[in-house]
Amino acid sequence: MFQSSRNVLWVALVGLVAACGASLDSAEEPAASLSSQQGAPRSEAESRTYVLESMEGARQHPRQTYDLAMTLNGTGTLIGRVGLGITDLEIGEAVLWYTLHPAQWGHGFTTEAAFAIVSAGFRELGLHRIWADCDPENVASWRVLEKIGMRREGHLIENAFIKGEWVDSLIYAILDREWPPA
Repeated sequence: MFQSSRNVLWVALVGLVAACGASLDSAEEPAASLSSQQGAPRSEAESRTYVLESMEGARQHPRQTYDLAMTLNGTGTLIGRVGLGITDLEIGEAVLWYTLHPAQWGHGFTTEAAFAIVSAGFRELGLHRIWADCDPENVASWRVLEKIGMRREGHLIENAFIKGEWVDSLIYAILDREWPPA
């Protein structure tokens, strides 16, 4: 389990299966906190499958995926997820991702989560480079990456086909010797 210094508690997805239905029903948009990378909300069944697959991935040796749930301190409310995926174990490279329920946008939770997991990636996992990509139109997302000290390394043109259209991506990265940011 990871815990940040402020408001958000990080727990490994192990054990989340039992709480998944309770955390993602009623007043909140169904499964929005466990949306797919394309942004489409998953059904409860899809979320359960995703969590089970994440739990299986956590048992791999060497572990390739660190996918964590973001929950609020005090309430335990599931608000999103943050993760690192090892892209090249030999050179120590990983990709960062995150998603947050829209009701929680604007509170700094994603910045807090990204900072905590990148810190763990360098300090606990001994990574050399962590990178991320995001939609150039998602200003809040690339601002998160800049706030945690990542630099923009590129702008890829029409490199992904999502929701029936070609989209661009911004690439950000940071090296171990640059962490923590000043």
